[in-house]
Amino acid sequence: KILKEKYPSKLIKNIIEIADFSDIKINSQKNESGLLYLCPARYDEQKNLPNLINAFIDFNKKYPDTKLRIVGSGPMKDKLNKIIKNNNAESCVELAGWSLDMPNEYTKANFTILASVFEGYGMVVIESMYYGTPFLATPFTGGTALIKEGLNGYIAEGFSKENIYDLLVKSHDNKNIFNSESIKSSVKDLTKDNMDKKLIEFWKETI
Repeated sequence: KILKEKYPSKLIKNIIEIADFSDIKINSQKNESGLLYLCPARYDEQKNLPNLINAFIDFNKKYPDTKLRIVGSGPMKDKLNKIIKNNNAESCVELAGWSLDMPNEYTKANFTILASVFEGYGMVVIESMYYGTPFLATPFTGGTALIKEGLNGYIAEGFSKENIYDLLVKSHDNKNIFNSESIKSSVKDLTKDNMDKKLIEFWKETI
């Protein structure tokens, strides 16, 4: 108790270092012919990809100008390909494999989405917002604390196909409310330089 009174605690957020991509030329612009949804995810059970793909197939029937690009790999690749082929959905759902150019992946996407049933503090949330791309997530996906409804993304009510479908429809119907610069500003305090400054200020106040 004495220590707490003498040295009151102060919350310091996780220091998130976003790689310096300043030397990388961003060749992509937001897709304007329709809406491109990017899902950076390993193909395994945790990522809930079957529900995401099935929801997106139904969503695409309502909005044919949409496409889902899943960037990753993993043990469920054959199962996911089977879902896509059985639904003749090759034109709207793509298993793209790993990408070595994530800055351009985020930049050309209209939305980034994760449908995980559980997740740690996902860097993809911060990275997507860093490039001005709104983020869609299921509950308890890492980084959902950063999502501000209608400002930089949306959070689904659950993990089911129906929940994800509703999330996709909501994003499509509200696509014009998102501002790239506002999305970027929502994570600017999490860059390493800013967090270094805050940590130095904290120690100056404490010592």
